[in-house]
Amino acid sequence: MRRLKIEFNTQQIIYPSFPRKNIAWREVSNLILKDNILTLDLKNNKLIQYTLNESENEGLDETAFNTFVQQQTKNSSQL
Repeated sequence: MRRLKIEFNTQQIIYPSFPRKNIAWREVSNLILKDNILTLDLKNNKLIQYTLNESENEGLDETAFNTFVQQQTKNSSQL
C-alpha cells in the first residue's frame, strides 16, 4: 500500500493528492499534530485530517512540529 507523504517547508505545505496541492501558509487557519492525527484547517473552511502510522512518525517531536507550524502561520499573517 502506498502511503502519502506530506511535505512542510517555510513556504508551503505540499499535499500529495491528485493533482498535487501546494498550500501556502497564508491559506492555513490552523494545523496541529496530536496523537498521530494531523489536522489541517484551511481558511476556505476545508478540513483535511490524516492519521500517521506510528512507524512513520517515529522520532518526530510533536511539540517542535506544532511550534514550527504556529510560527509559519503567524509569519504568513504578518505579510
